[in-house]
Amino acid sequence: MANCSSTNGTFTFDKNFYNQNKQLINDYFDKAKLDGCYGIEILGANDEGSFDFDGTGRWSMEYSLPWVLSPACIEKKNPTPAEQEQIKLFWELLDKMIKADTKVEFEYDDEESGAAFYVHQNAVVVANKDRKEDDVSNFFKIKSCKTENLDYNEYNLINNDYEEGYFMDSDDNIEALKNDFLNDWYADQPEGYRQEHSLDSIVEALKKLAKDDSDYNGAIEAWHFDCECDDIVREALEHMAKQQA
Repeated sequence: MANCSSTNGTFTFDKNFYNQNKQLINDYFDKAKLDGCYGIEILGANDEGSFDFDGTGRWSMEYSLPWVLSPACIEKKNPTPAEQEQIKLFWELLDKMIKADTKVEFEYDDEESGAAFYVHQNAVVVANKDRKEDDVSNFFKIKSCKTENLDYNEYNLINNDYEEGYFMDSDDNIEALKNDFLNDWYADQPEGYRQEHSLDSIVEALKKLAKDDSDYNGAIEAWHFDCECDDIVREALEHMAKQQA
């Protein structure tokens, strides 16, 4: 199975094309289920032909753009009546887009932890008039795609709600971290360990690690403490020791 990217953004039809086909476009995106394992979910629309969405890209949203506006049921052998209506509306829309030689503009943030990327992209897609009849993965062609690197680090992922975690310069976040993980973890450590390392010194080491390491960039994701608390504390203490040597 391919890695999944997490995406949020908008796509927008050419204004003239939207005004000429408003009923068809609104009907299609009101009825169509676009997301299966991958795809997008429409969150809202305005009267200017722009649609907000969340999505799951197959490897990335850029890789998925050629088919992401098609209904998830497009490959089903025996679609339900409701799915048949989705497919019918999609073919009508695609045909009109080909005849009008129009475009759809995408703007979104996309994050994928397996490949450690976090980007903002502006992409333009057009209907693929050269698509082979049995090809259900290339309804559209990417005309252009501009990419801005947003820096893949734990602060950015937490700050933009891709991950849960703690901003290590926030007293409230530090208190939450203690209550969520560190107090119980520390209480389970051997007495000798607790005599050597106070909880406050561990917190200071974690804050120092988060500040100094660009991978953290000032914040630490919650999974470190949930799954590997020993490891992140050890990393922090070793980092502090090196800085003090």
